[in-house]
Amino acid sequence: MHGEGIMDIAAIASALCKQEFIAADWTEKHLLTWLRDGGKCTYCHVNLLENRGIAYYFYSYDHVLPKHRYPKFEHVPENLVLSCRECNAIKGKFDPNKKSPIFNAESGESPNDAGWRELVRRAAAHVRETRPQREQQFDKGRKAILEALKVLANDQRRTTDDEIRT
Repeated sequence: MHGEGIMDIAAIASALCKQEFIAADWTEKHLLTWLRDGGKCTYCHVNLLENRGIAYYFYSYDHVLPKHRYPKFEHVPENLVLSCRECNAIKGKFDPNKKSPIFNAESGESPNDAGWRELVRRAAAHVRETRPQREQQFDKGRKAILEALKVLANDQRRTTDDEIRT
């Protein structure tokens, strides 16, 4: 994923940026990320190019290594991955290098290609493990809201029936 065929991707991104219909909305840096990650969320693999609404409003860029903890890597291309908003929110500030570190950031060291792949793998595993809990929480809230909407609809129907009778 990271580092593999990067020169080909860079040439393709550069060529695409010269096309007027792309240049208006996409920077070369963004195209590099979209092409490298196959237009899909790095964590759940949802197709972010399915339609305009998803491509423009449902995507985000995630910092594999959280920028608050690793400011040196904030703009490093390998640290930016394509993500859907849901996975980005689930991952949050999770640090895939914290438990059994792959590299020592304090020494100025940077991960190699295999290290970046492992960091992405760990972040994806965190998202997969955390998602069911988030979905259960949402389901509880969703059911409560739907129940409240039923009560409101019944109250509104009763009020309308009462108004008709008078």
